[in-house]
Amino acid sequence: MSVRRLWLVGQCIVLVWTGWIDWGAGRYPAFASEGSSGNSVQAAQPSAGGSSQTETSEPGVPVPEQGSPNSREKVSSGPDRADQTAKAEGSSERAQPTPATSGSENPSPSVSGQTSKESPLEPEPEPEDHVSIEPASFNGITPGQSTRQKLQSLWGQPKEVRRQGEIEIHLYSIEPFQRIEVALADQKVASMIIWLQEAFPAHQGAQQLGLGRIRPVFISNELGEILGQGYPERGVIFGFEPAQQPGKTTQKVIQIILEPIGPELFLLRAETYLDTHPSLSLADLEQVVRLAPNHARGYWLQAKALGAVGQIGKALEAGAKAARLDPSNGQYRLTYAQLLGELGRWEEARREAHQAIELSQRRPHVKAQALCLLGDLASAGPKPDWKQALDYYAEAIKTAEPLGSSPHPAVRLAAKNTLVEAHLGAAHTIAWGLFKQKEVAVPKWLDRASAFAEEIIANEGGSEAYRFHVAARALSAYVGLQGKLDPSDWAEKALQSGQQGLRTAEDAQLKDQIAWKLGTALYDALQVYQFRGESSKALQYGELARQTLQQCSPQRQQSFAYNYLLGRVYFRLGAIHAVGRQDHQAAIRWYEKAVPLLSLPVPEEGFSELARHGETFVSMGVSYWEVGQRERALDLTQRGLALMEQAVRSGLADRSILAVPYGNLAVMHQALGRSAEARRFAELAAQSKSTAQR
Repeated sequence: MSVRRLWLVGQCIVLVWTGWIDWGAGRYPAFASEGSSGNSVQAAQPSAGGSSQTETSEPGVPVPEQGSPNSREKVSSGPDRADQTAKAEGSSERAQPTPATSGSENPSPSVSGQTSKESPLEPEPEPEDHVSIEPASFNGITPGQSTRQKLQSLWGQPKEVRRQGEIEIHLYSIEPFQRIEVALADQKVASMIIWLQEAFPAHQGAQQLGLGRIRPVFISNELGEILGQGYPERGVIFGFEPAQQPGKTTQKVIQIILEPIGPELFLLRAETYLDTHPSLSLADLEQVVRLAPNHARGYWLQAKALGAVGQIGKALEAGAKAARLDPSNGQYRLTYAQLLGELGRWEEARREAHQAIELSQRRPHVKAQALCLLGDLASAGPKPDWKQALDYYAEAIKTAEPLGSSPHPAVRLAAKNTLVEAHLGAAHTIAWGLFKQKEVAVPKWLDRASAFAEEIIANEGGSEAYRFHVAARALSAYVGLQGKLDPSDWAEKALQSGQQGLRTAEDAQLKDQIAWKLGTALYDALQVYQFRGESSKALQYGELARQTLQQCSPQRQQSFAYNYLLGRVYFRLGAIHAVGRQDHQAAIRWYEKAVPLLSLPVPEEGFSELARHGETFVSMGVSYWEVGQRERALDLTQRGLALMEQAVRSGLADRSILAVPYGNLAVMHQALGRSAEARRFAELAAQSKSTAQR
């Protein structure tokens, strides 16, 4: 029978500890206190993700409401959608950052509850080597192992026995402690509370009791008030003396709770360190599912942690298991939907997101997140629905706004995160969609998103990751605007915040993910500057993108998404020389780096980019043709055409995009003396152009 008791925190009694406790690693003494037509070769025309960027006669785009957040709330020559090309790595810029707390639907006992501008409070562990898992004992008694008979044999008869349902509470008086409460269930000791007579600092107690090598985890109530601190590998909890000021903690111990080794403390610690040390969190979550193989929340957090470090395939498996184990949990269903979207499985993702909404009618913060995700999904894929996306974002904002002043930290933070994400999503949708006056509306949505992010940093313990996230999404939106706005401010913010994250990240997997996201953002800056004809700036940010991506882990560097993005960086750097400077020899030096990376087989999740992938080869072929490497140019153009034809057959692009490669091949074959082939491709080019005119 599993038993977990609640403990009292609020009594302050005085006496000195002089006894002995076995903490699983020996006995320790206790402590006392404290281009053109005709016969020329052309670069491929941009497919822009399968839709034209030409403005339509739709009415002007919506702008966000004015005002600041609630004060209580905290190439081809066309653009690349970096958020689409990198789906396989789970690096979508829509993945929101989180502060020291997880912001999940159930308040984490690790939440500090602080609302000041101070840094979030955290336990202070020593550097951790491997720590064995051994339950703590006191005076020969080990919760979860010792029997009633052994307890009475060693301690004698209790002074008093109380009953709480099926649980017996035996009260003992053992000097020098104020009292000891032992809970028994099924004839075994289930837990033990040792009441002290003098409060002592937690860090000193941990050192003297041999717990210093264990990473502790704060335990708090649903309002974020810290009640104590736990040590998962020993099943030990320190109960703290209450603070006089709300939202503060004394970190002075007045009781010690001993329990059997269980999943709960490992789960809490995993959630606490999820954003700063995902590798350590994953190790804790392995313990959770080992101790409790059907622990739905454990698998859900595992899915979030794996997704955070780009292991989307494994994350999807964990997310699916969480949803199966607890099918009525809307939050688990939402995470599963997000992961499906990361892999480009749009329809499945939409179904799961709608299901999450149905399951979350009484949890509006989860519903708001699901509405925001539906906005993301509507604007994604080869056939985005921009208007529907904006409708979803508007509904998400409407749902989340009243929750921004919730007294519950997890609900409040989830709502504020949604407000950031929905405003960023709207900006991105407007920038890439078919709207008028986009360059007027987009900055307003971005400014609102930035204001919400700054409020989270100021009042909810948010980290610099929020500034980077907003800047990176802003750059992605500016790519959609095709150079109509100067990206300098956002580019500098992304670079500054991203590099700070790289300097301060202690976790290798976190550092890898930051390098990947920063490299993606710098690539977007390259694209915007290229659109604006600012070749020096474009080259500068392209080189920064290259350097940053090379800081990614060896494991990531083996992936298709990594090689595709780095190949795109090399291609863009070459295109700047070819198009902007008419220096095809310099262009080819970059293309020689790009071709091997872009020649890797395209996995299924990358099919949405087949047209653009093909255009890239066609465009590179132009430079090789101009410098006289004709067979190489012909080969690259044919490879590009094959990819573009595949995209057309799959319904991912219009047949009109084939006019340029057909035309180029006609010119090339004619120059090479292959008249029959030249006529054939010229006819195909004409047919494709007529398709475009219809």
